[in-house]
Amino acid sequence: MTTDEEQMEAWLAPETRVLRTEQGEHLELTQTMAFWEQYDDIRQAGATEAFLVAAGKDGMDEFGLPFELAIQNYVGHVWNECIR
Repeated sequence: MTTDEEQMEAWLAPETRVLRTEQGEHLELTQTMAFWEQYDDIRQAGATEAFLVAAGKDGMDEFGLPFELAIQNYVGHVWNECIR
């Protein structure tokens, strides 16, 4: 396997984390490592976990997406526009 293939496999590997809402609820979320790298970059830039969870929930309401896709959509857009 080439280094590129190994990196792609690493990015596609799933990881589950527990996130907290502003109300203190716990949400278990499984995403790819690529998502979590972007998520961590946004957190390091100052976004709170509760804010990102709320943005995901807003995406559920606005676009009718399940939470997993709504937060993925938000994180991807923010990372692409602001962090990258």
